[in-house]
Amino acid sequence: MRVKAWPFVQHGFEMYNAVISTKDLVGKTQVDVWRPNNPNGYQRSPEESRARAFTRFIASEISPPAILANIRDTDKEKVKVGDGWLEIPDDVAIWLVDGQHRVRGLQMLLESSDKYNDIEIPVVIMFGQPIYEEAKQFVVVNRTQKRIRTDLGERFLQKAVKEEGMQNFVSKGLMRGIEWIPTAIGVVDFLNKDEHGIWYNKIKLPNEPKGNTIVSQKSFTDSLKKVINPPDGELAGKSETVIASIIGRYWEAIHELCPTPFEDPSNHVIQKTTGVFVLHAILPRILRKIAKDDPTKKDFVQILEKIDSLKNAGKWHQDGDFGRMMGQKGFGIITLQLLQEIESVYEQVKR
Repeated sequence: MRVKAWPFVQHGFEMYNAVISTKDLVGKTQVDVWRPNNPNGYQRSPEESRARAFTRFIASEISPPAILANIRDTDKEKVKVGDGWLEIPDDVAIWLVDGQHRVRGLQMLLESSDKYNDIEIPVVIMFGQPIYEEAKQFVVVNRTQKRIRTDLGERFLQKAVKEEGMQNFVSKGLMRGIEWIPTAIGVVDFLNKDEHGIWYNKIKLPNEPKGNTIVSQKSFTDSLKKVINPPDGELAGKSETVIASIIGRYWEAIHELCPTPFEDPSNHVIQKTTGVFVLHAILPRILRKIAKDDPTKKDFVQILEKIDSLKNAGKWHQDGDFGRMMGQKGFGIITLQLLQEIESVYEQVKR
């Protein structure tokens, strides 16, 4: 395939302003979707409703903004570069970095009629960049221009920290204030893979079917912020495995004291967004009461058994007092109630 393309360079990065027909763009581009068996992927599967919206738009309107794509370093030498064009072999993919919904919309358009085959679409092609740079640009574009579902962005941040180091990456100003997220992702993966734990295969990862999962990765990681975010988080600075082990024992104690919701999780909220936000919100107070670096399940039970509401399975039912509390305001009310129950017990002891 030969496409019209004009070169430019930024900080030594070779790129091309290209124009590609809808037929060639649809047939030549690919999206690197994240899945557990493809951990280097960095995008979600396309949302058909968004793609259809673009189909309706582009059928009669113009779309000047350029799509961002990449010809990877592994294929760079296969591409012939001419004066004002690129010759791209059939076995070389153009990887979509930003614009997958537009391309899917174009595909739907072509399925309706071949009269749209030759619409010219502007594309900026990064030339010879590795997949890591693709993922990095995907996160940069979407964090600064149009907010995306952040579960995949968080997974990229975890990878970026390992690749570049936290200090180097944060110093660029892209992820300031969320340094705790890579640790949270590590904790989620540890708990989700622990065959003997409460959370085994219960946390829904990006692009995965719901299956038997109960809570999303995003809800679980967000709920951990107050526990692990430096400098005030009670577990800040500890390794992912240590944090995951402590949180795992915490949930085992909760399970021991209130087993019914765990036996019927779909009809109870204790392992859903409500439960993880509330029970992780009271965890710092619990840890301060225990006052140990490595609390055991027994340590947690001794504190948690003082909270009558926590042990009341009916309240955690979806039709119960806690099940009807929705959103952060509702979570805050439940959290306050549980904390007040803890403190009232200790105040009675002091008397």
